[in-house]
Amino acid sequence: MKVFRKTLIIMNVVIICLSGRAEGLVISKLGIGVQFPTDNIIKEVYGSSIFMFGGSLEFGTQNFPLMGEFQLILTYLTGTPITFPTEDLYVDLRSELFGVDLKLGVIYKVLQEVQRVTPYFGVGIDIFPLFESISGYVDSYYVSESASATGKGFHILAGIDLPIREKTFGFFAEMSYSYIPVETEYGTSTDLGGLAIRGGFFF
Repeated sequence: MKVFRKTLIIMNVVIICLSGRAEGLVISKLGIGVQFPTDNIIKEVYGSSIFMFGGSLEFGTQNFPLMGEFQLILTYLTGTPITFPTEDLYVDLRSELFGVDLKLGVIYKVLQEVQRVTPYFGVGIDIFPLFESISGYVDSYYVSESASATGKGFHILAGIDLPIREKTFGFFAEMSYSYIPVETEYGTSTDLGGLAIRGGFFF
């Protein structure tokens, strides 16, 4: 986390130095969205679409197209119940997953003289700590297991800003793709990323 914070500070300094301007700009965004995971295990347990909620900060300088971005996306999932009674065994297990996707990247905004719509493109890295638990009954015995892991990967994105009141308030729509592999305790790899669409407002 210390490396993550230092990288954020360095990126901001570099952007300001490149722009040659002292007037800073910070844009806050809040939004919701849906992600379509690419990993078959994730889709089988938690479904083919995942609800997301989160916010982001864009930082740079006025009238300079290159900006840094920090995103924090929250994900909470409840898995499909695993239930199968047999003559000798009854199983009823349920899984839950909570994750926080931390994204750090650079955005290029297409600036125009009449700024009614602002397209932007970006690329960055992801750090995705997650916590998963499985609990339920095997016959008459209650079982509970939990595990944690951290995925690391990258993302690319494209979107548009729709300012309503100059650059101080408006709406945005964004599409991104991420690849975030995480090693499981069984020695295999699971991809936490996928195609995502989100929208909301900025201020």
